[in-house]
Amino acid sequence: MDVSIKDLSIKDLRNATGLSQTKFADAYHIPVKNIQNWEQGARKPPTYLIYLLKRCIELDKKISNI
Repeated sequence: MDVSIKDLSIKDLRNATGLSQTKFADAYHIPVKNIQNWEQGARKPPTYLIYLLKRCIELDKKISNI
């Protein structure tokens, strides 16, 4: 995932995990309604949140490869 944070969306991150909205929300302790609002463009997540989720997803992938 070598894309600029500015160019990433929550949907991009979720799609990279292969998880549904519900499973993504559960995995990262985010209300599913927030995921839906962000993906539909009703609201925009803070940039720091995208950065933190990206880091968590990368770490989870490294751990699962051990």
